[in-house]
Amino acid sequence: SNSGSLPSAAAAPTTSHSQPPLLHSNDPLFGGGMATSIGLWDLPGMALGTSPVSMQELLRVIEPLPASDVDTLIAQMHAPLYKQTGAQTHRVFVCDQENTTYYDRDINSHGRVVDVCVVDVATGDKFSTLVDPQAKIHWKAVQIHGISYKTVRGAPRGPHVWLALLLWIYQRCEQTPGGARALFVAHNVHTDTKHIGVELARAGLLLPNSWAELCCLAMSRKL
Repeated sequence: SNSGSLPSAAAAPTTSHSQPPLLHSNDPLFGGGMATSIGLWDLPGMALGTSPVSMQELLRVIEPLPASDVDTLIAQMHAPLYKQTGAQTHRVFVCDQENTTYYDRDINSHGRVVDVCVVDVATGDKFSTLVDPQAKIHWKAVQIHGISYKTVRGAPRGPHVWLALLLWIYQRCEQTPGGARALFVAHNVHTDTKHIGVELARAGLLLPNSWAELCCLAMSRKL
């Protein structure tokens, strides 16, 4: 993996966690009335009282959506995600990604994720998929991870994957008694979260500051 860093996560506020209200796409918090063919709370696993659903079920519904709907739904995720910042409990997710870049300097300019895997440690549930970056993959990156553009042709497109991943993580944090906020664990975690963070930023979403990171590489160097 390449090296990189994100600002460290801020401490969670000492407010109590509460279930997000049933807001809809015409709510000002959610973009002020932008119409979509499906509402955020109509997506699998998002209705109150329902259990988290699999990556496959989320992508089955999200992949056919037009890009404009995906952009709007991502914008609608701002309020629910930030409502989780009051949670005092962490839910641990192990993550890894592969990308199009070989040099760190390329991450912000034209780096794209081509493979992402996130595992919910509490349940063993896995979110793992190739991603069509719709961009060239550096030949040196292909030598490292073996993923060429031929490999990812026909895979879900980036914004659709990131919306599904946000929903997948959100649902599992909400399922935790009292609510939880995400803690990402990886070997050189800053690289993985930076690539994912850049992808989310392109889609119009900044990760909540309360989402924390734990680096196995840094821990091993201290042992």
